Amino acid sequence: MSNSRTARVVLIVSMTIASGLAGARPSRAADEKGPPTPQKDKQAGQDTGKAATHQAKAPTKSEKSDKAVAAEVTLKGDLTCARCGLHEGTACQNVLRVKEAAGGEAKYYLAKNAVAEENHGRVCGGSAPATVTGKLSSEGGKKIITPSAVTFD
Repeated sequence: MSNSRTARVVLIVSMTIASGLAGARPSRAADEKGPPTPQKDKQAGQDTGKAATHQAKAPTKSEKSDKAVAAEVTLKGDLTCARCGLHEGTACQNVLRVKEAAGGEAKYYLAKNAVAEENHGRVCGGSAPATVTGKLSSEGGKKIITPSAVTFD
């Protein structure tokens, strides 16, 4: 190699090293060969565990209580309409009023599904004794039952 060509190579290498130390972005080749990252590991089909920390967070205590779902239960009470019978809200929704052992009353709002919709006409504007089978949950402090069967007594 000639002296001028060697000098150019040394100068280019020196400038590259200096720019890397000064905070300039490393070359593309350095990016590809750099330390492993979750994104590079995903591309390579590997899992280091770091990528899992970005996937799902654990629900908070209030989220757990709002979305707690129990096994299927059967409740007996008076089925009525929240809007027409109880004058709550602006939309019709079935509500099962159940007498508790302590003498109080609990309201279970029926989640809107085909079972709830097909039985609404009988209780809209009035009430009827009924048995509702379904899964319990709560949402915003309201007790919700997702009905799988409604029978009128």
